[in-house]
Amino acid sequence: MERDRDKQIALFVGAGLGAALMFMLDPARGARRRALVRDKTVKVLRQGGRAIQDRSEDIGHRLTGAAHEWKAKRLPPPANDQLEERIRAELGHKVEHSRAIIVAAEEGNVTLKGYALRDELEDILDTARHVNGVRKVRSEMQIKDSPEDIP
Repeated sequence: MERDRDKQIALFVGAGLGAALMFMLDPARGARRRALVRDKTVKVLRQGGRAIQDRSEDIGHRLTGAAHEWKAKRLPPPANDQLEERIRAELGHKVEHSRAIIVAAEEGNVTLKGYALRDELEDILDTARHVNGVRKVRSEMQIKDSPEDIP
């Protein structure tokens, strides 16, 4: 019983290979079909190579960034005015009304004063905490419910 099944499988595989060969070696249209298969194969290989290159580039950039972060944590803390500028720059990227926030830093201890929207307060504090050189963040912010209330 199993021999018959093996013969049937061999017959179908042989017929499939024969049909594929006839399809590709056809004198009238075979050259065009072979060119299409070649072009699609080259395209897939090129895209795969590009994907591998992009992935390896991404991994390299991530490793470089991690090394720089590790190195920055081992450096002495920045000067007070430099730390204030770093925090203001980060807040400018994350908060809509960053000009309404006053940043004061002293030896890594940061005090935030001014006005903030209720929805943005947690983002403001979180952003300030994650700047290199910040040890502690104290909030003296005045909370407002709408942007019209912020001077």
